[in-house]
Amino acid sequence: MKLDNELKILKNWLDNNPDLPFFSDIKLKKLGFTFVGSNVYRYALILNKLSRYIDVSKSNKYLDFGSYPGQLQALIFDTFKVKFDLSGLHFSNVFKEYFSEYKILDFDFEESPSESNLDKSKEKYNLSTSFNIIEHMEYPNRLLDNINYFTKNGGILMLTTDNISTVKNILRMIVGGKSPNEGLIKSKIFYNGEWRPHIRIFSKDELFFLLNYSGFKVIEHSYFNLRAREYKLNNGMLVRNKRSFKARLLEFVENLFPFYRDHNLIVAKKVVDYDELDSVRMLPTSSTDDWISYRYNIDKYEIFNRTR
Repeated sequence: MKLDNELKILKNWLDNNPDLPFFSDIKLKKLGFTFVGSNVYRYALILNKLSRYIDVSKSNKYLDFGSYPGQLQALIFDTFKVKFDLSGLHFSNVFKEYFSEYKILDFDFEESPSESNLDKSKEKYNLSTSFNIIEHMEYPNRLLDNINYFTKNGGILMLTTDNISTVKNILRMIVGGKSPNEGLIKSKIFYNGEWRPHIRIFSKDELFFLLNYSGFKVIEHSYFNLRAREYKLNNGMLVRNKRSFKARLLEFVENLFPFYRDHNLIVAKKVVDYDELDSVRMLPTSSTDDWISYRYNIDKYEIFNRTR
Protein backbone atom coordinates (compact mmCIF):
# COMPACT_ATOMS: atom_id res chain seq x y z
CA MET A 1 0.00 0.00 0.00
CA LYS A 2 1.59 3.26 -1.14
CA LEU A 3 1.06 6.18 1.20
CA ASP A 4 2.87 8.98 -0.63
CA ASN A 5 -0.21 11.21 -0.89
CA GLU A 6 -1.27 10.60 2.71
CA LEU A 7 2.22 11.38 4.03
CA LYS A 8 2.17 14.65 2.05
CA ILE A 9 -1.17 15.51 3.65
CA LEU A 10 0.30 14.85 7.09
CA LYS A 11 3.41 16.86 6.30
CA ASN A 12 1.29 19.85 5.28
CA TRP A 13 -0.85 19.49 8.39
CA LEU A 14 2.22 19.41 10.64
CA ASP A 15 3.58 22.51 8.90
CA ASN A 16 0.39 24.46 9.57
CA ASN A 17 -0.93 23.08 12.86
CA PRO A 18 0.68 23.08 16.31
CA ASP A 19 -0.45 20.72 19.04
CA LEU A 20 -4.01 21.30 20.09
CA PRO A 21 -4.05 23.51 23.20
CA PHE A 22 -5.49 20.84 25.51
CA PHE A 23 -3.07 18.08 24.52
CA SER A 24 -0.59 17.53 27.32
CA ASP A 25 1.63 14.54 26.60
CA ILE A 26 4.63 16.01 28.39
CA LYS A 27 6.92 13.11 27.56
CA LEU A 28 6.37 13.45 23.81
CA LYS A 29 6.82 17.22 23.94
CA LYS A 30 10.11 16.84 25.80
CA LEU A 31 11.25 14.46 23.07
CA GLY A 32 10.30 17.06 20.47
CA PHE A 33 7.38 15.16 18.96
CA THR A 34 3.85 16.31 18.37
CA PHE A 35 1.13 13.72 18.83
CA VAL A 36 0.44 13.69 15.10
CA GLY A 37 4.15 13.46 14.35
CA SER A 38 4.48 10.40 16.54
CA ASN A 39 1.57 8.68 14.78
CA VAL A 40 2.28 9.65 11.18
CA TYR A 41 2.23 6.13 9.75
CA ARG A 42 -0.96 5.04 11.57
CA TYR A 43 -2.76 8.23 10.58
CA ALA A 44 -1.65 7.81 6.96
CA LEU A 45 -3.04 4.26 6.89
CA ILE A 46 -6.32 5.42 8.40
CA LEU A 47 -6.70 8.28 5.89
CA ASN A 48 -5.98 5.86 3.06
CA LYS A 49 -8.62 3.41 4.27
CA LEU A 50 -11.21 6.09 5.03
CA SER A 51 -10.94 7.38 1.45
CA ARG A 52 -12.74 4.20 0.37
CA TYR A 53 -15.64 4.61 2.78
CA ILE A 54 -16.29 8.35 3.04
CA ASP A 55 -18.66 9.58 0.35
CA VAL A 56 -18.77 13.38 0.31
CA SER A 57 -21.50 13.33 -2.37
CA LYS A 58 -24.01 11.93 0.14
CA SER A 59 -25.32 13.31 3.41
CA ASN A 60 -23.90 10.36 5.33
CA LYS A 61 -23.37 10.51 9.08
CA TYR A 62 -20.10 9.56 10.74
CA LEU A 63 -19.30 8.89 14.43
CA ASP A 64 -15.92 8.39 16.11
CA PHE A 65 -15.69 6.49 19.40
CA GLY A 66 -12.92 7.81 21.64
CA SER A 67 -12.06 11.10 19.92
CA TYR A 68 -9.57 12.64 22.35
CA PRO A 69 -7.15 14.33 21.69
CA GLY A 70 -8.79 15.22 18.38
CA GLN A 71 -5.91 15.73 15.96
CA LEU A 72 -7.05 12.82 13.81
CA GLN A 73 -10.50 14.33 13.49
CA ALA A 74 -8.98 17.66 12.50
CA LEU A 75 -6.92 15.82 9.87
CA ILE A 76 -10.00 14.00 8.57
CA PHE A 77 -11.86 17.28 8.14
CA ASP A 78 -8.88 18.92 6.39
CA THR A 79 -8.63 15.93 4.04
CA PHE A 80 -12.26 15.04 3.29
CA LYS A 81 -14.17 18.16 4.47
CA VAL A 82 -16.31 15.87 6.60
CA LYS A 83 -17.03 16.37 10.29
CA PHE A 84 -17.39 13.18 12.31
CA ASP A 85 -19.53 13.42 15.41
CA LEU A 86 -17.21 12.95 18.40
CA SER A 87 -17.79 10.75 21.41
CA GLY A 88 -16.06 9.96 24.66
CA LEU A 89 -16.24 10.38 28.39
CA HIS A 90 -15.56 13.53 30.42
CA PHE A 91 -14.23 15.78 27.65
CA SER A 92 -12.72 18.93 29.09
CA ASN A 93 -14.32 22.31 28.48
CA VAL A 94 -11.27 23.34 26.45
CA PHE A 95 -11.74 20.31 24.17
CA LYS A 96 -15.44 21.11 23.75
CA GLU A 97 -14.69 24.76 22.99
CA TYR A 98 -12.06 23.85 20.38
CA PHE A 99 -14.51 21.46 18.67
CA SER A 100 -17.56 23.65 19.23
CA GLU A 101 -18.65 23.22 15.59
CA TYR A 102 -18.74 19.45 16.01
CA LYS A 103 -21.52 17.42 17.62
CA ILE A 104 -20.13 15.86 20.80
CA LEU A 105 -21.72 12.84 22.49
CA ASP A 106 -20.40 12.53 26.03
CA PHE A 107 -21.18 9.03 27.32
CA ASP A 108 -19.59 5.89 28.76
CA PHE A 109 -18.92 3.19 26.15
CA GLU A 110 -19.17 0.47 28.80
CA GLU A 111 -22.66 1.43 29.95
CA SER A 112 -25.80 0.22 28.23
CA PRO A 113 -26.84 2.60 25.42
CA SER A 114 -30.19 2.98 27.17
CA GLU A 115 -28.30 4.72 29.98
CA SER A 116 -26.93 7.37 27.62
CA ASN A 117 -30.23 9.09 26.75
CA LEU A 118 -29.16 9.22 23.10
CA ASP A 119 -32.02 7.26 21.55
CA LYS A 120 -32.43 9.93 18.84
CA SER A 121 -29.03 8.86 17.50
CA LYS A 122 -29.89 5.16 17.39
CA GLU A 123 -28.86 3.49 14.11
CA LYS A 124 -28.16 6.89 12.57
CA TYR A 125 -24.58 6.57 11.38
CA ASN A 126 -23.31 5.15 8.09
CA LEU A 127 -19.73 4.82 9.33
CA SER A 128 -18.38 4.44 12.87
CA THR A 129 -14.71 4.43 13.84
CA SER A 130 -12.81 3.32 16.92
CA PHE A 131 -9.08 3.89 16.73
CA ASN A 132 -7.01 2.25 19.47
CA ILE A 133 -9.85 2.28 22.00
CA ILE A 134 -10.97 -1.32 22.54
CA GLU A 135 -7.78 -2.25 24.40
CA HIS A 136 -8.76 0.27 27.09
CA MET A 137 -12.12 -1.41 27.76
CA GLU A 138 -12.76 -3.69 30.72
CA TYR A 139 -15.81 -4.94 28.81
CA PRO A 140 -14.91 -4.66 25.11
CA ASN A 141 -18.18 -6.29 24.03
CA ARG A 142 -20.06 -3.35 25.55
CA LEU A 143 -18.09 -0.90 23.43
CA LEU A 144 -18.97 -2.89 20.32
CA ASP A 145 -22.62 -3.14 21.38
CA ASN A 146 -22.67 0.65 21.69
CA ILE A 147 -21.17 0.98 18.22
CA ASN A 148 -23.87 -1.37 16.91
CA TYR A 149 -26.53 0.77 18.61
CA PHE A 150 -25.46 3.93 16.79
CA THR A 151 -24.59 2.35 13.41
CA LYS A 152 -27.12 1.68 10.64
CA ASN A 153 -27.66 -1.89 9.53
CA GLY A 154 -25.28 -2.32 6.61
CA GLY A 155 -23.13 0.47 8.01
CA ILE A 156 -19.37 0.19 8.43
CA LEU A 157 -17.14 0.01 11.50
CA MET A 158 -13.43 0.76 11.14
CA LEU A 159 -11.27 -0.26 14.08
CA THR A 160 -7.58 -0.31 14.99
CA THR A 161 -5.97 -1.85 18.06
CA ASP A 162 -2.77 -3.47 19.27
CA ASN A 163 -1.88 -7.03 18.27
CA ILE A 164 -0.78 -9.52 20.92
CA SER A 165 1.21 -11.86 18.63
CA THR A 166 4.21 -9.59 18.02
CA VAL A 167 7.79 -10.87 18.06
CA LYS A 168 8.47 -8.53 20.99
CA ASN A 169 5.60 -10.00 23.01
CA ILE A 170 6.61 -13.56 22.16
CA LEU A 171 10.19 -12.86 23.29
CA ARG A 172 8.89 -11.28 26.52
CA MET A 173 7.14 -14.54 27.33
CA ILE A 174 9.82 -16.98 26.09
CA VAL A 175 12.94 -15.21 27.32
CA GLY A 176 11.64 -13.30 30.34
CA GLY A 177 8.47 -15.17 31.29
CA LYS A 178 6.62 -11.85 31.24
CA SER A 179 3.09 -10.98 30.17
CA PRO A 180 2.57 -9.05 26.93
CA ASN A 181 -0.12 -7.00 28.65
CA GLU A 182 0.50 -3.75 30.51
CA GLY A 183 2.24 -4.02 33.87
CA LEU A 184 -0.10 -4.19 36.83
CA ILE A 185 1.06 -0.83 38.19
CA LYS A 186 -0.41 0.74 35.04
CA SER A 187 -3.71 -1.09 35.42
CA LYS A 188 -7.08 -0.32 36.97
CA ILE A 189 -5.94 -2.14 40.10
CA PHE A 190 -4.02 1.00 41.03
CA TYR A 191 -5.76 3.69 38.98
CA ASN A 192 -9.49 4.39 38.82
CA GLY A 193 -9.63 7.92 37.38
CA GLU A 194 -11.11 9.22 34.14
CA TRP A 195 -8.26 7.95 31.96
CA ARG A 196 -8.53 4.25 31.20
CA PRO A 197 -5.22 2.43 30.83
CA HIS A 198 -4.80 -0.62 28.59
CA ILE A 199 -6.73 -3.59 29.98
CA ARG A 200 -5.49 -6.25 27.57
CA ILE A 201 -4.21 -6.81 24.05
CA PHE A 202 -6.21 -8.98 21.65
CA SER A 203 -5.40 -11.52 18.96
CA LYS A 204 -7.04 -11.51 15.54
CA ASP A 205 -9.37 -14.41 16.40
CA GLU A 206 -10.49 -12.73 19.64
CA LEU A 207 -11.30 -9.51 17.79
CA PHE A 208 -13.28 -11.42 15.17
CA PHE A 209 -15.22 -13.22 17.91
CA LEU A 210 -16.06 -9.98 19.73
CA LEU A 211 -17.16 -8.28 16.51
CA ASN A 212 -19.30 -11.25 15.48
CA TYR A 213 -20.87 -11.37 18.95
CA SER A 214 -21.91 -7.72 18.60
CA GLY A 215 -23.46 -8.19 15.15
CA PHE A 216 -20.57 -7.24 12.84
CA LYS A 217 -19.23 -9.26 9.92
CA VAL A 218 -15.54 -8.64 9.22
CA ILE A 219 -14.94 -7.70 5.59
CA GLU A 220 -11.30 -6.60 5.79
CA HIS A 221 -8.41 -7.31 8.14
CA SER A 222 -4.75 -6.40 7.94
CA TYR A 223 -1.76 -6.13 10.26
CA PHE A 224 0.43 -3.04 10.36
CA ASN A 225 3.26 -1.62 12.44
CA LEU A 226 2.56 1.53 14.40
CA ARG A 227 6.03 2.92 13.60
CA ALA A 228 5.54 5.37 16.46
CA ARG A 229 7.94 8.31 16.44
CA GLU A 230 9.81 6.96 13.39
CA TYR A 231 9.07 9.97 11.16
CA LYS A 232 10.23 13.56 11.33
CA LEU A 233 10.25 16.73 9.26
CA ASN A 234 13.64 17.29 7.65
CA ASN A 235 14.19 20.29 5.33
CA GLY A 236 10.48 20.45 4.64
CA MET A 237 10.21 16.73 3.88
CA LEU A 238 8.63 14.02 5.99
CA VAL A 239 11.26 11.29 6.28
CA ARG A 240 11.67 8.08 8.22
CA ASN A 241 14.38 7.89 10.86
CA LYS A 242 17.39 5.68 10.23
CA ARG A 243 16.78 2.20 11.62
CA SER A 244 19.26 -0.10 13.32
CA PHE A 245 20.22 -3.46 11.81
CA LYS A 246 18.08 -5.17 14.47
CA ALA A 247 15.06 -3.03 13.55
CA ARG A 248 15.53 -3.70 9.82
CA LEU A 249 15.87 -7.45 10.46
CA LEU A 250 12.71 -7.45 12.57
CA GLU A 251 10.81 -5.60 9.84
CA PHE A 252 12.02 -8.16 7.27
CA VAL A 253 10.60 -10.96 9.45
CA GLU A 254 7.33 -9.03 9.89
CA ASN A 255 7.02 -8.60 6.13
CA LEU A 256 7.33 -12.38 5.73
CA PHE A 257 4.90 -13.08 8.58
CA PRO A 258 2.48 -10.14 8.89
CA PHE A 259 0.85 -11.55 12.05
CA TYR A 260 4.01 -10.46 13.94
CA ARG A 261 3.20 -6.78 13.28
CA ASP A 262 2.05 -4.78 16.26
CA HIS A 263 -1.41 -3.57 15.20
CA ASN A 264 -4.67 -4.75 13.65
CA LEU A 265 -6.80 -2.76 11.22
CA ILE A 266 -10.32 -4.13 10.77
CA VAL A 267 -13.27 -3.07 8.63
CA ALA A 268 -16.58 -4.71 9.52
CA LYS A 269 -20.19 -4.40 8.38
CA LYS A 270 -23.15 -4.34 10.74
CA VAL A 271 -25.45 -7.22 9.81
CA VAL A 272 -27.58 -7.68 12.97
CA ASP A 273 -29.82 -4.97 14.44
CA TYR A 274 -29.15 -3.91 18.01
CA ASP A 275 -32.62 -4.94 19.18
CA GLU A 276 -32.05 -8.46 17.81
CA LEU A 277 -28.72 -9.10 19.49
CA ASP A 278 -29.81 -10.63 22.80
CA SER A 279 -32.32 -12.95 21.13
CA VAL A 280 -29.70 -14.61 18.89
CA ARG A 281 -26.60 -14.85 21.10
CA MET A 282 -25.59 -16.28 24.49
CA LEU A 283 -25.80 -13.87 27.41
CA PRO A 284 -23.64 -13.46 30.52
CA THR A 285 -24.71 -16.04 33.09
CA SER A 286 -24.10 -17.09 36.68
CA SER A 287 -24.96 -20.71 35.84
CA THR A 288 -21.94 -23.00 35.52
CA ASP A 289 -23.92 -25.41 33.32
CA ASP A 290 -24.90 -22.63 30.92
CA TRP A 291 -21.35 -21.32 30.84
CA ILE A 292 -19.95 -24.76 30.00
CA SER A 293 -22.56 -25.18 27.28
CA TYR A 294 -21.43 -21.89 25.73
CA ARG A 295 -17.89 -23.23 25.52
CA TYR A 296 -18.82 -26.43 23.70
CA ASN A 297 -21.88 -25.41 21.68
CA ILE A 298 -20.93 -22.00 20.34
CA ASP A 299 -22.04 -22.78 16.79
CA LYS A 300 -25.66 -23.27 17.80
CA TYR A 301 -26.15 -19.55 18.33
CA GLU A 302 -27.66 -17.75 15.34
CA ILE A 303 -25.49 -14.64 15.78
CA PHE A 304 -22.42 -16.51 14.53
CA ASN A 305 -24.22 -18.03 11.54
CA ARG A 306 -25.06 -14.48 10.44
CA THR A 307 -21.75 -12.76 11.17
CA ARG A 308 -19.06 -15.25 10.13
